[in-house]
Amino acid sequence: MNGFIKDLRYGLRSLVKHPAFTLVSVITLALGIGANTAVFTVLNAVMLRTLPVRDPDQLVFLSNPDRHGVNGGQETGPRFLFAYHEFEWLRDHNQVFSEVFAVQSALSTQPVSVEGADQSSEAERARISAVSGGYFAGLGVSTIQGRPFTAEIDQVSNATPVAVISYDYWKNRFALDPSILGRRIRVRQTSFEIIGIARTGFSGETVGSAPDLWVPLMMETEVSKHMLGPPKDVMNKYSGARSSS
Repeated sequence: MNGFIKDLRYGLRSLVKHPAFTLVSVITLALGIGANTAVFTVLNAVMLRTLPVRDPDQLVFLSNPDRHGVNGGQETGPRFLFAYHEFEWLRDHNQVFSEVFAVQSALSTQPVSVEGADQSSEAERARISAVSGGYFAGLGVSTIQGRPFTAEIDQVSNATPVAVISYDYWKNRFALDPSILGRRIRVRQTSFEIIGIARTGFSGETVGSAPDLWVPLMMETEVSKHMLGPPKDVMNKYSGARSSS
């Protein structure tokens, strides 16, 4: 202990005698600590933090969650995305998972205007995710107001244009307006009725992805340019439907 104290005193005296070196050392340590803190914050958000859903450790992606867009090619062989008709087959023949649902492989960012609001201002852009009817039930996510989608919404082509918005979008865009349910927001040429507000803290099925609103997957063509129909030939353009369970 005496040796440690002597070394500490010697070190402090050396630092006092060389202020320039001391300043550089302190700045270097500060930058190093700051960089490590930032890296850990990102790592914690992207890899370590679990999703705020029911039983997140039981959530399984049947396709690659890091692949997005539209793939072209034959139906056979390994692929990273599922076509919508393949999701339907998996859903209808499921005997393993408690729920099988599909999610558009990439968020669609579109100008969104609120009907009845001042139309003179430029429409704000919102991140939109198209999901199947079992999405909210499969994740065990409820709404704090209104209702989520149900499985019945998958049964009708060009399903009723409805939307569930995130809590953050409700807070930032609508200032927690309690009368938001029933109002309509326009995405491209389609008017969607807001039927629910997702619970606080829920930001989607993938960490790092935070949709502002969810629409039925059957309405995907209204918010993007993907195709849901079954292939007419072997050169199928696979819809970006990412299946999860």
